[in-house]
Amino acid sequence: MTKELLRMLQSRSSDGKLRLDLNKTTLFMTSVAGILLTTYAVIVQASFAEALFITMIGAGAGTTISKGVVDTMQKRKDHE
Repeated sequence: MTKELLRMLQSRSSDGKLRLDLNKTTLFMTSVAGILLTTYAVIVQASFAEALFITMIGAGAGTTISKGVVDTMQKRKDHE
C-alpha cells in the first residue's frame, strides 16, 4: 500500500525520472490533516468542527492552486 501511495503522489519529470509531485503531496497531506483535525473536533464535540474542516480544505486547495500557477509561469519562462 505504501508503494501505491507513493506512486500516486509521483509524476515524471522532463528527464523521465519519477519525482514527488509537490502539488499532489500538498493537497493530499492537507486533506489528511483536515480530516484528522475535524475528527478530533467532532470527538470532543467542539462547536468549530465544521468551520475547521472547511478552512483546512480551503487552505489545501488554495496552496495547491497557487503552487500550480507558479509552476506554470516558471515553465513558460523556461520555454521562452
